[in-house]
Amino acid sequence: MIKSWFSVFLPEDEYKRQKSLYFFAEASVIIPIFLVVSLLINKLFFSINYEFLNILALGLFGLYILLRYSISGIEYISVSTKAEFNNKKKKTFVQSINFSFIFGLLYLVLVDLPNSRDNWFQFTLLLVVIFILFFTINYISLKKSYQKNMDLMD
Repeated sequence: MIKSWFSVFLPEDEYKRQKSLYFFAEASVIIPIFLVVSLLINKLFFSINYEFLNILALGLFGLYILLRYSISGIEYISVSTKAEFNNKKKKTFVQSINFSFIFGLLYLVLVDLPNSRDNWFQFTLLLVVIFILFFTINYISLKKSYQKNMDLMD
């Protein structure tokens, strides 16, 4: 294993590590292309706030890696039976609830305590959306891993 400061971002498993490096490399190519296209749009058509563009580029970088990792089916290497799949699905559901709860607490402490019924509704809706996104991404990863493991067993 090559020692680098970047190693802290990579999984221990060699196969996952290699695939993750590909995802990081792909995202690292996509971001400069995105920035060049954004600069051209900025010059030719309309003005884009550079701070917004930088935040959008960072978000795109992270989102690309997250989605590629989830869709690749390399997260759950031990899920090969229907019972294991169902067990992991239940655990993923509970993890999603826990994540949403912790996110909600941190939001209340660090951002703001809602002070009206509308704000509480928006806060609750935010937590529901976060739960749905977190669960969906993990479920897709679980499903792809299960399908990949079943194909390997055949």
